[in-house]
Amino acid sequence: MPTANAPNDTMDRLRRARIQALERGCVPLARIALGSQARELVLADARRWPKYAPLPLAPTRDDDIALVAALVAAFPEFRTLLYYRLARSGGTRAKSLVPALRKVWRPHPTLRFHPDELGPGCFILHGYATGIAARSIGANFIVGQHVVVGYKSVGKAPTIGDDVTVYVGAIVIGDITIGDGAVIGAGAVVVHDVPAGATVVGPAARELEKR
Repeated sequence: MPTANAPNDTMDRLRRARIQALERGCVPLARIALGSQARELVLADARRWPKYAPLPLAPTRDDDIALVAALVAAFPEFRTLLYYRLARSGGTRAKSLVPALRKVWRPHPTLRFHPDELGPGCFILHGYATGIAARSIGANFIVGQHVVVGYKSVGKAPTIGDDVTVYVGAIVIGDITIGDGAVIGAGAVVVHDVPAGATVVGPAARELEKR
């Protein structure tokens, strides 16, 4: 006789089966990424990502391909980061494959991510309407959605240290330096240097002189 939990159990099995099928479909991309020169950078990102965004299903322990495939399946933000790694550090063959790969496993549609340099262990939260263009970003960078990190003018973009977090809606622009371990609060507007370990919050709006 069916139990009261039978419909829920069936739905859960169907959900798991769907997720597993999606992850299997992403294995080819995971193999390409881990077979490229960007392997260690991709793994550093992948191993940090679940600390902040749990996966729908836990991949097999120590199975790097399964982990990367699961992240590719679940997070378009991770796909965008992965393509950045391949294009910048993956080697000639991997870079040449990126345009075709993007058509099969699509990146996040509103995330623009192209710092000149990026350290390992990057995590992107949601990525909606986010643009990142810095001279360099260190290791363990965390960035939220609706964030702009970019140029004030040609050649004048931020330099960001290690272990920096930029929360939702923040704007960081110009030829400035964000020190190691700094935290940029939600909605902050940062146009000056931020010391290492500092936390900055709030907009910097002020009235300009009348012309």
